[in-house]
Amino acid sequence: MKHVNWYRMVVMSVFAFAFFHLFIPMTSAQTEEEMIDIIVTYNDGVPNNKELSKNYHVEKYENERNLHNLSMKIVTVPTTEMEKFKKDPNVKSVSINQNYTIDIAEENPQATINETNLEMIGADDAHRHKLTGDNVKIAILDTGFAKHDDYQIKEGFSAINENEEENSNTEEYDVDYEGHGTHVAGIIGSSTYGVAPDADLYGAKVFEYDETKGKIKGNSIDLIQAISWAIEKEVDIINMSLGTPTEDEAVHEAIVKAYEEGILLVAASGNNGGAVEYPAAFEEVIAVSAVESDQSIASFSATGSENELTAPGVNITSLSTENSYTQNSGTSQATPHVTGILAILKQKLPNHSATELRELAQNLANDLGPQGRDSEYGFGLVHYSDKPPVIAYEGEKDTLTIPVGEPFDFPEITATDDFDEKVPVENVLTNNATGEEIAWEEFSKSLAIGEYTLQATAVDSVKNTDRLVLNIIVKEDTEAPMITGVEEDHITIAYGDKFTFPEVQAVDNIDENVELLLTIKNSDGETIEKNAFSTKKPGEYQFLYQATDDEGNSSEHLIKVTILPEEMKEDNQTVEPIVNNKEEESANAEPTSNQPENDADVVKSERERNIADNKESQMNELPDTSSFFGNFILAGLALLLVGLVLIRRKKRTL
Repeated sequence: MKHVNWYRMVVMSVFAFAFFHLFIPMTSAQTEEEMIDIIVTYNDGVPNNKELSKNYHVEKYENERNLHNLSMKIVTVPTTEMEKFKKDPNVKSVSINQNYTIDIAEENPQATINETNLEMIGADDAHRHKLTGDNVKIAILDTGFAKHDDYQIKEGFSAINENEEENSNTEEYDVDYEGHGTHVAGIIGSSTYGVAPDADLYGAKVFEYDETKGKIKGNSIDLIQAISWAIEKEVDIINMSLGTPTEDEAVHEAIVKAYEEGILLVAASGNNGGAVEYPAAFEEVIAVSAVESDQSIASFSATGSENELTAPGVNITSLSTENSYTQNSGTSQATPHVTGILAILKQKLPNHSATELRELAQNLANDLGPQGRDSEYGFGLVHYSDKPPVIAYEGEKDTLTIPVGEPFDFPEITATDDFDEKVPVENVLTNNATGEEIAWEEFSKSLAIGEYTLQATAVDSVKNTDRLVLNIIVKEDTEAPMITGVEEDHITIAYGDKFTFPEVQAVDNIDENVELLLTIKNSDGETIEKNAFSTKKPGEYQFLYQATDDEGNSSEHLIKVTILPEEMKEDNQTVEPIVNNKEEESANAEPTSNQPENDADVVKSERERNIADNKESQMNELPDTSSFFGNFILAGLALLLVGLVLIRRKKRTL
């Protein structure tokens, strides 16, 4: 019985196993998990698989590549692994692979071929000065670069080949199905139509041909691998005539790294007529819009505050994949114009940083549209400047007149050009009478009387020149010294008051030390010594100051001085002396002869004032005598009249 039960249990178990696997659908955990391409950016170095295996199912990873110069890992993983990466404290960001496109602007059959694009940006002027981008390394991230007799790719890279571990779908960098990359590279470096024909071109293929859709396609991983390769090659500029409408965090991380390495990054704004696309919209990238041959904005060009420069982008002639030439339009064609001018600036100024060259390109741009930076043209049309340097001189223009023997410090002559460089200035001084050149260092010492010509010449690195010509006349010194320090021409002094002589000085245009003579004459016209002058000798005096330089030029200044009599001082009619400010300060600081110097003098002065006040009071109390005698006479006359009247009446009575 027990044997039968065991047999039944085995049969039922087998039946149940078969039933569940054949008739019950598999759960999501049992299905094959979806795989996804991701880019992981680390804060501190990329860990190896041994380190990752502790927390990750690395055995399930595919297409794994580590970009150590970007601190990135590119890998295909199950979707559940992506969430694990996001929680890793050493992970800065995790991004999903994103698609990129090449937008070809619609052709305008009525538009004429732009044959002036190099002239519009000043490239032809640069070429005349042998500025062709020589020794400047440019990476071009595009669709490929077909072989052509008119340009040369120094080194190439195909991100497409990096993606396939078994190389089942290989595309070499010199395969260009669409022709876009070949055309863009030709605008930069072709010997016939290139802006910088001698630049070293590094071609990075980041787009492959999609046979199912019959067009090219690109993605974040290919672009990031190309940027990593460009950094390894130590390029100076990266050209990206491509874009996507969506911000790509992983690509931005790669761009930031390139920017920090001192690489200039230039990208097309887009041909959608709308917002600026990425990577052009990133702050580290120079966004380029497109203009017609008449410098009006192209109808297809994207607009936005991110636009930094503009360049020709309509019907631009460049290389084709058939070893010939063709015309294309788009911000993709405008972008290499900017890259080429930056290469020219880099050749001219090899020690300038990427930031300095970027700012210089902004300053050299021809402003279009509204003044200043705007959403269509940015700072303006990219342009190489062929303007000569400008001499700066703050002295007198045309003619300088110098007395013979006068020490002369010539104003500094400097020169700068549009590149904000200090241009050296050569100064040549010539004697007009003899034609002899005079050493510059001798100029400020001693020149004979005559006329001279000074020519200052500034020559920049490309032989542009500016000149300044000055006529210099050295003449006999006829200028008399100046007498200074005189504040009053007439000074009045009370008897016995303290007096300080004015601080009079003589200043000459040439001679440093000019002798100043003082002659003092009294009221009788007699000359007296300075130390004999006294304020206790009333009268009129004359102070005559005289100065004479070494050439015999002289000047003089007369000051009249009046000393009042002593009685005017006793009758309280003294007059305060008129002196200069320094004398007034001295008078306020120190007691004069009229001021009491101690307590006894104060008491004495007070007693004298009291006596004077008493005398005045007594005088006021005396009768007015003139009024008394007048009244007495009037009374006598009145009595006389009364007497005459009485006598006359008495006679009538008799």
